[in-house]
Amino acid sequence: FRITRALINLRKARKLSGNVTKKLRSAVSQNKRRYKKHGFDLDLTYITDRIIAMSAPAFGGHTAFRNDIHIVSRFLSLRHY
Repeated sequence: FRITRALINLRKARKLSGNVTKKLRSAVSQNKRRYKKHGFDLDLTYITDRIIAMSAPAFGGHTAFRNDIHIVSRFLSLRHY
């Protein structure tokens, strides 16, 4: 029972941290456009069909409020390769 309870609490904590991350990203990007399509939520905008403007991607602790470099890489591989 303790293991089950621990797993349930871990799942709740992950869900809560995801909501906090979304709110933090929205606060940081303020009124700028975000790319919210195809399962991505990135702080970027298209200037033309092939030119994208965005800040430098981050890794580690900075991914809470900046674009994760791994997600940006996956986005570019899927949408522009």
